[in-house]
Amino acid sequence: MSGTRSIVPVRQEMWGWKIAAYLFGAGMGAGVYAASCTEKLVSSLAGTTIAEQGMWLGAIVAVASPGFLIWELGKPKRFLYVFRRPQRSWLSRGAIILVTFGVLAAITLLTGAPKPLVEVSLLVALIVATYTGILLGTMLARPVWNNSVLPGIFLVSGLSTGIAFLDLWRLMLAPITGNSALVDTATDKLLATHMALLLIELVLVYFLLYIAHSRAPKAVEMIVKGTLSTGFWSVIIGIGLIVPIVLLAIASSASGGLDRVLTEISDVGVILGGYWLRRVVLYAGARGSVQVGLVPFVNRPGI
Repeated sequence: MSGTRSIVPVRQEMWGWKIAAYLFGAGMGAGVYAASCTEKLVSSLAGTTIAEQGMWLGAIVAVASPGFLIWELGKPKRFLYVFRRPQRSWLSRGAIILVTFGVLAAITLLTGAPKPLVEVSLLVALIVATYTGILLGTMLARPVWNNSVLPGIFLVSGLSTGIAFLDLWRLMLAPITGNSALVDTATDKLLATHMALLLIELVLVYFLLYIAHSRAPKAVEMIVKGTLSTGFWSVIIGIGLIVPIVLLAIASSASGGLDRVLTEISDVGVILGGYWLRRVVLYAGARGSVQVGLVPFVNRPGI
């Protein structure tokens, strides 16, 4: 075994931007819904319709995201196959979770968003945001995906992109709806939480690479130094995390409309970075040699 030659991994190309958009849309939509549910339960917005509008928005985005999966499959009827093996497939479980979430969200909103249903649907939304990382983690032959940190990153990223999308949606529509004062209040309440989520995500990205490096150092090198490094450093770390953290910190003490402009810019960066995170993770999930201790094992096709 000592003579086994290590494989330099190449980009995974079987799953591309459509699958990344599916994973991103499901996580972001669930994040929008979860943030709006939290507003409905614990904030002064509970007596207004703005929280419920956010819940509708999040549910629609999350439930619409499988459209990219159907597009990738090429034949809409093939999408029904994903429901066939929930006992063995996380893809099937994920589809069922998404359908359950959509139905539960609709019932919750159509019945006036009673507190028990809001709480249950909030829990299901968090599961939706997390399951995409679990789905990728079940694929043992792809060491970057088979990582205990990935579900946590996708959950935190789903929440942060969800808050960004919710903020951006409200800020852009506020002049039309006449809810500027209410929107400013909602945005201010989410600002500290948003900054905390971005900082947590930054730490989790480090641990994702740290854990993956022990099993597949060449794949991690592809992310930080190789073909995926430009998108990783400039879009995910720079535009998607560092710049928004700085802008939100400035916005927290700014006034005179500057806080709104800075928040909108940071929201765009967070959304772009969140989508690119899924792309980089997908492309880095190539089969290659898995380093176990000092011994490289070559994955057999199909595992």
